Amino acid sequence: MRLTSKQNFTSTVSAFTHETGAVIVLAISENKQISEIEVVKQVITSLQAQSASFTMDALHCQKDTVKLIAEQGQHYLIAFKNNQPR
Repeated sequence: MRLTSKQNFTSTVSAFTHETGAVIVLAISENKQISEIEVVKQVITSLQAQSASFTMDALHCQKDTVKLIAEQGQHYLIAFKNNQPR
């Protein structure tokens, strides 16, 4: 088996409700087709009519992602690394 410089990984992004514990959105993607960042933006957009709070890891500490959430009047908690000045 030959290893390539960019392997294909499958990722899942889910949104669930704390009230019932049910998954309300599940998106599965492969990194060679679409980035996880873009999949998260699609999930956020799909929930625009609902009141939502998003928790995400440092990968999603992106200006465009935060702007999308804020424009929809939703809330977020995103981890960040020390390389983020603000």
